[in-house]
Amino acid sequence: MGGTLFLDEVGDIPLSVQAKLLKYLDDHELRRLGGADPRIVECRVVAATNCDLEGLVERRQFRKDLYYRLNTFVVRIIPLRERREDIFGLAEFYLAQQNARHGRAKRLSARAMRHLEAYDFPGNVRELVSIIQKAFVMSDDDDLTEALIEALAGDMPLPASLPGPRPLVQSTEQASIRRLREAMAVCRTTREMAAHLGVSQATVVRKLKRYGLSRS
Repeated sequence: MGGTLFLDEVGDIPLSVQAKLLKYLDDHELRRLGGADPRIVECRVVAATNCDLEGLVERRQFRKDLYYRLNTFVVRIIPLRERREDIFGLAEFYLAQQNARHGRAKRLSARAMRHLEAYDFPGNVRELVSIIQKAFVMSDDDDLTEALIEALAGDMPLPASLPGPRPLVQSTEQASIRRLREAMAVCRTTREMAAHLGVSQATVVRKLKRYGLSRS
């Protein structure tokens, strides 16, 4: 049949499934769910993981034979925090996707990019995508600067080297109050409000108390 089979997060595959994957890699046979006859399926196999597979093998949480079967050609991609020169291009790319999807022309200022480049991105590229999406939804105008700073901040303090806005942007308290009230109007619980605003539930509770807002 050809093509490529991509196995994401292969380190999280249960041992029982690892045995089946190893069997396929050895003989290229598959049996459809509920089917009786095996089929030969030839394809490339690409596996990806954030796990230390060698450590998992040592702890007997990943099959050694499968590890050596997959370990044919290895490409190591360093985390985003170690290649900050890529942040600008990636941020522009994912913002362009959002603009095309929603018919907008939102943009990132130089100040917004400085905050992005100073952030460590513990969640790697997926976190960058999430932050861009949050800022896009939260922003009322085309300049994403303030919304992006809010999305970056959450419960974490901004880097000391970047003076200015603080978590939930204290310099724009009226905007924070407005967004909290909007969330209260469409959400039933503080947990739903947190998901709606893209912050933690603890942040929502703390800000409601701080601004004297009550769900009642």
